[in-house]
Amino acid sequence: PEGPLISFNGALYGTTAHGGADNLGTVFSVTTSGEEHVLHSFRYRNDGAHPSGGVIMLDGELYGTTYDGGVYGFGSVFAVSSSGKEHVVYSFEYGNDGAAPGAPLTAVGGNLYGATPDGGGTGYGGTVFEVTPSGMEKVLHRFSASLIDGQVPDTALLYKSGKFYGTTLLGGKHGDGTVFVVTKSGAKERLLHSFAGVPDGRYPTGGLAAIGNVF
Repeated sequence: PEGPLISFNGALYGTTAHGGADNLGTVFSVTTSGEEHVLHSFRYRNDGAHPSGGVIMLDGELYGTTYDGGVYGFGSVFAVSSSGKEHVVYSFEYGNDGAAPGAPLTAVGGNLYGATPDGGGTGYGGTVFEVTPSGMEKVLHRFSASLIDGQVPDTALLYKSGKFYGTTLLGGKHGDGTVFVVTKSGAKERLLHSFAGVPDGRYPTGGLAAIGNVF
């Protein structure tokens, strides 16, 4: 199991990156008394494989990402009902739209937002994307994999006051990763900080939390 759990109607929901009927991962529920149930086992094509970001709840359905599988083999955004009915919302194509999403999604205003650590077509440094529940996808930002941008965003996005905040594993001024902000419309992206190794750290792999205006 990878990714955070969520609580809904007295049960906990999450994902496993492997295992299940075809060893390609599952969406599962567990009661607080320990009763576990597999809602869906992934089967790769037209489905998805290896979910690692957990699930979120939006309008009574569970949504998540797989970093493999889907129609084109480059990952998917999927939906699963609490009864176990699954469908792929969007399949990534690796080109301009991104590839291999592995981080949790963020729901804002009825739509889903996330990051892909690969693809994007501009140096293949990854993307920040928006997907509607009906399957319309829009790239808010394509990372250029240059020193003036980040590279490999692979954590959940934090939404605050019309903007998304996140981290990239690599890139930035020193190549050691960044903290970035992207507007909800995708009109502007900028780096808030470029990590330099010593003394401030490198390669951020976790998501952000906000306390006031400090992250």
